[in-house]
Amino acid sequence: KEDYHNAGVPMLTVTHGRQATRRHIFVYTMVLAAFALALGLTSIAGPIYLATALVLNALFIRGGWQILRRTEEQAQADGYRAEKGFFRLSLYYLALLFLLGTQSALFGPVKYSILPQTL
Repeated sequence: KEDYHNAGVPMLTVTHGRQATRRHIFVYTMVLAAFALALGLTSIAGPIYLATALVLNALFIRGGWQILRRTEEQAQADGYRAEKGFFRLSLYYLALLFLLGTQSALFGPVKYSILPQTL
């Protein structure tokens, strides 16, 4: 936070504080999870994507919840271990979901969809 503040970069932690940032992280995690799961219900992604998205979103939501429940004192005490782990998970999360999401472009459309094909 201090680095951003000293550089004059208006990051959320600087402009609104760390607790507000924790709330934003959790809200954005929930929104992202909803969209990621919704894609699995279409013919774009398919059942393998959906199964993977369910597991990854469970982990991602759990990580966001852990960050939300932490105090600044807890975070400082362990060197922001949960926050760093959540960031690392987000890299794997996005990479894997994007890779699985492109499978229809690579291997043809998926024949499975919960939603009607007219959408």
